[in-house]
Amino acid sequence: DSFWRVELLGSSLMQRTVCAVFTSEFTTYSFNVSVGNHRWTIQKRYSDFRDLDTQLARKYPKRMQGTLRLPPKKMFGKNSSSLVQVRQSALDSYLKSLLDAKGLIQSHELQEFLETPVEAELDLDHHGERSDVEGTHSLASSLASNEASLAETSICNQPVTKMKSWAEEAEVKWGEMTSGELMSHHADPWVHLAGSELISPR
Repeated sequence: DSFWRVELLGSSLMQRTVCAVFTSEFTTYSFNVSVGNHRWTIQKRYSDFRDLDTQLARKYPKRMQGTLRLPPKKMFGKNSSSLVQVRQSALDSYLKSLLDAKGLIQSHELQEFLETPVEAELDLDHHGERSDVEGTHSLASSLASNEASLAETSICNQPVTKMKSWAEEAEVKWGEMTSGELMSHHADPWVHLAGSELISPR
């Protein structure tokens, strides 16, 4: 999608201590991501790209046909400077091909990978720049659903509110009765409130 941009920043060799004894090394790749006025940085490992590719290929096989192939996995020398240079360039091209593929940018999987901020999602929904692909719902859609649910709850509460309003009006007309007594009379199936008149069967 031409509205989105990714820019490769470079790579970093990281270390992780396992069980306070062993130290393992891995490489992360940094990218600047931008959409509209929003810009942020993400840092990913090769395994993150591999997981994303597997998810997209399984869920959107037709959309993935026009994208570039992910560079192959290496068992040895994966952190060597020569391999990292080749791999980061390939990952940059791969990610850009995902953005260019029709509809993939709206997928939950790619949005999660890009770590799209909530503010950016709301802006895209507001300006109509996003349309959901199968199985994907935008944050704004979820908010709208919650608002509809709250509205439905309010509607369900209206009868109770109206009953209290009728009781207050009747209390003004029948001053000698307290609101509690009036509500008690209203609960009697032989006593009805019609408009502002209290009617009892003869």
